[in-house]
Amino acid sequence: MTNIRDPDDKDLAKQDYLYGMKYKDLAEKYEVSINTIKSWIKRYGWSKEKNKKVHTKRRRVHP
Repeated sequence: MTNIRDPDDKDLAKQDYLYGMKYKDLAEKYEVSINTIKSWIKRYGWSKEKNKKVHTKRRRVHP
């Protein structure tokens, strides 16, 4: 029996995708087709997460 809390291939692939790994490399690493990777990205909305930008406020420091 597998532990429910262990990340599965989709979770691991998502992290790699968000860090910038290419489709071909993801497919080879997780032993699935490139179309499967594209399907996961679309189905689970990974591209929306990748496109989110973190806005940071720059504060000016006066001497």
